[in-house]
Amino acid sequence: MKNSTPKANFESFSFSEDILSAIKAMGFKKPTDIQLKTIPAVLEGKDVLARADTGSGKTAAFVLPLLDNLSNQNVYLRRGRDERFDSSKRAVSN
Repeated sequence: MKNSTPKANFESFSFSEDILSAIKAMGFKKPTDIQLKTIPAVLEGKDVLARADTGSGKTAAFVLPLLDNLSNQNVYLRRGRDERFDSSKRAVSN
């Protein structure tokens, strides 16, 4: 994997405001080494295979870009009979 210029903070990954709020709420201050190396590739939709120690932030390195991508799409999920979930808004009635 090419090593691009490291990002000093999560804001430099251009995550949505919702994702940045969640990152802050979880108490993350700055990306770990594994996050610095993998988040850009995952955001670009590249396949990534990475290995790092337990507790190094691997899960967040993969999940944060995936959630950001989903939050930027208009995804509809059915929720019961008369309700669906629109990711761009919140629960809406049919």
